[in-house]
Amino acid sequence: MKHNLVQRVGALGGVHRTIVIASLVAVIGVVGTLSLQLTAPGSNIAVWWPATGLGIAAALFAGRRKLIVALAIAIVTSVVAHAGGKPVDFAIAGGVINGIEVWSVATALSLGRGPIIATVRDAGRFLLVALGGGIIFGLMAAIVVWLMVGGDFLATFIAAAPSHLSADILLVPIVLVTWTLRRSQLGELAIQTLILVAVICLVFWPGHGLPLGFLPFPFLIWGAKRFGLGVASLQIAAIGILAFVFTVSGGGPFALVAQGTQTATALQIFFVTYGGSTLVLGALTAEREVLVRRIAASERQLRGALASAQIGLLVVERTALGVRVVETNPALVDLLGLDESQLADDLPRDLVDKLLEIWPMDNGSWSGEWDTADSRRLGVFGSTSPGRLGVPLLTVQFVDITVRVAAENALAKALAAEQAAAITLRELNERQDRLVATVSHELRTPIASITGFAEELAEGELSEVQSTYLAVIQRNAKRLLHLVNNLLKLAELDSGSAAQESTPTPLPDVVSATIQDLEATARAKGVSIGAQSWVLGTLTTTHPFELSQILVNLCSNAIKFTPEQGSVTIDTSIEKRTVVLRVSDTGTGIPPEELQSVLERFTRSSRSGSVAGTGLGLAIVVKLVEALGGDIRLESDGSSGTTAIVRLPIAAEYGMEFDETSVAVS
Repeated sequence: MKHNLVQRVGALGGVHRTIVIASLVAVIGVVGTLSLQLTAPGSNIAVWWPATGLGIAAALFAGRRKLIVALAIAIVTSVVAHAGGKPVDFAIAGGVINGIEVWSVATALSLGRGPIIATVRDAGRFLLVALGGGIIFGLMAAIVVWLMVGGDFLATFIAAAPSHLSADILLVPIVLVTWTLRRSQLGELAIQTLILVAVICLVFWPGHGLPLGFLPFPFLIWGAKRFGLGVASLQIAAIGILAFVFTVSGGGPFALVAQGTQTATALQIFFVTYGGSTLVLGALTAEREVLVRRIAASERQLRGALASAQIGLLVVERTALGVRVVETNPALVDLLGLDESQLADDLPRDLVDKLLEIWPMDNGSWSGEWDTADSRRLGVFGSTSPGRLGVPLLTVQFVDITVRVAAENALAKALAAEQAAAITLRELNERQDRLVATVSHELRTPIASITGFAEELAEGELSEVQSTYLAVIQRNAKRLLHLVNNLLKLAELDSGSAAQESTPTPLPDVVSATIQDLEATARAKGVSIGAQSWVLGTLTTTHPFELSQILVNLCSNAIKFTPEQGSVTIDTSIEKRTVVLRVSDTGTGIPPEELQSVLERFTRSSRSGSVAGTGLGLAIVVKLVEALGGDIRLESDGSSGTTAIVRLPIAAEYGMEFDETSVAVS
């Protein structure tokens, strides 16, 4: 990134920057002395005051220490004015207002984007600030002259304000602009500079006054447009100095057509006019070059994107004979199977017909599909936009969707097959459920007969062997009856007809009944069963039978897999308007990888060993919990017992009623 002089000096170390500023202040003293000595013919008033322009530059170099520099300039200009013949009080007043002008203009230029001229907006801002600075100095100078010597207020303002304004416009831009000159332009710059100097000498050379005051303008425009703001600012200052020196020497149109203050005013107007207009033109040129570079970069980026794009792009222009290709990219050439010359000269007829068919009459967009000659399917997306001379352009994107279409067709077939399989599976499940229910019903009668006759036989006189055989018959009949009952229960749950209406029952009563029902079984196994905590109050269930089955199945299963001296514990609690039932045991545990699978039908843990079972107890619990709108999960580390956690919502629609004000846990 290029920097202007203000930025470069600001980047210097403290000592070096101080030396630069001090040197510039010393130069201000020299040029101030020369300005007082070089006046227009017939006048003792300086045509311009370059000290103020140099002072603003020094204040900008100083950064935050503008006020110190402004004070130094005030002192220097006061000394110069007094040495030039001005009274002490008048010289001091002039130095003070000069310092105020320097500080105010430098401060204003430091606001916003900072001290820089790179755009037309920057140039306009600078000219407004310079104008404000000239007006400020002119008003203060007029007040001082009026108060101290009784001079003409308006005449003083007219003489002082343009003097400082012209100095600001001619000198300050040198430190605010950046250079964009290229090495290849040096020869042209030398020629332009020589011609410009020759023209200035022709116009302002002492001894003649041809009315050619605006002859330098074309050559200044040449420099500004070709070489940018840096060259333009230097040439503005150089021409200003030459015109000033020649004019005060009696040369040029302004020295001969007017006298005294009129000569100064005419020259000042010339300075402001050509300096300001050249500066704006140079800024416009610089801004245009930046814009051109950005457009060129964007175009390169766009062409690179077009060249590397995987999507085929075609831009066509509608003509009386059809369409004309404006732009393509390599991806389109590959998609259509044509070389670039064929694509540019002769689009496929069917493609042209398709483009003419889909072309919207007004600005809009279109999408569709197109089949190529080699049996590929292309997705086509078109949109219109205004083109050259109002001729609409159609931008078309081509995407090879052959693979996608094939995949979609395959997916559709797979989905159809999956749906058919799902229907078949559902029908098989329904048949299976019907078969299980039918078989179970048919088995209950013979099992009941076996059980009944076994009980009759048990009442008679039996030998020891007969008693043993009878016990085996009774035990296996009970097991078979239990299996049949579980199968029937699952069939009922699957059909959705298992729920039974019952009287609302407090939850603690259901838990107590479960413990009482299983206490004898647990005692026979050497296992204790009890409740760790209770949910009290008016929490009731309208489905106590289902809830009792859940607890009985979970506790029975826990007792079955808990060794002697172990325990089974029921815990109930309320968590976020949810009833939580926990059944914990101190048994062998379930491997973590089996915690989900053991909830499925006919699935048992690998730790079951010789413990009898059908793998249906937990499956029934799952269906009952789901019927009540809850969920169940198992927790176990695989070695120190298992906890079954059931969560049931507290809501009337799920079969539970709840009064929050009467809940307690003990």
